[in-house]
Amino acid sequence: MTRARLRKLRTATGDEGASAVEYALIVVSIAAVIVLIVVSLGTVVNHSITKSCDTIKGTLNADQSKCVP
Repeated sequence: MTRARLRKLRTATGDEGASAVEYALIVVSIAAVIVLIVVSLGTVVNHSITKSCDTIKGTLNADQSKCVP
């Protein structure tokens, strides 16, 4: 076979572009990052709400304290 024909055969059967497995790995990686961000933000927001609620409880009488985090 000539070199040109071998080159054409290699490009026709070569791995060009991404396969479904590679796309799945990208999607799973992005999903994992999103989950980590949501969990981190959830912890920060929960702490802020609890701190605000404790501040409100401190300024109200015990009877009026209905702040539930």
